[in-house]
Amino acid sequence: MNQDCIFCDIIHGDAPVWKIYEDEHFLAFLNINPATKGHSLVVPKEHYPELLDLPDHELKHTLKVVQDVADSVVEATDADGFNILQSNNPVAGQEIFHIHFHIIPRYHGDSVDIRWDAEELDENEAEDLLKEIKDCM
Repeated sequence: MNQDCIFCDIIHGDAPVWKIYEDEHFLAFLNINPATKGHSLVVPKEHYPELLDLPDHELKHTLKVVQDVADSVVEATDADGFNILQSNNPVAGQEIFHIHFHIIPRYHGDSVDIRWDAEELDENEAEDLLKEIKDCM
């Protein structure tokens, strides 16, 4: 448990929450500041700051919980679609440093906008980048 983490407080019952799902490893709950109706969060009960800290043996279960919660949220809200958002480090928008997955139901005409100005990838740059990434695998 991290003493300065709101998600750890929620997990340990020290902060209010509207629970959707709980098992021995994960908790899912409604986001207190939702982007849309049904916006939910899935968090591991163990404190891991970001995705790269999550142990390999928990990855499969993590994705299954996210999938199951997303399915239930979309069905319950009659959403037209959904986004799964997971940010790592401040530059990527992470504000709470306990890994978490946003499930954001989407509705035609909602105000959520998750787009960017695409850049073109040069063939030589792509080849160099591909080599660098493969070397890190």
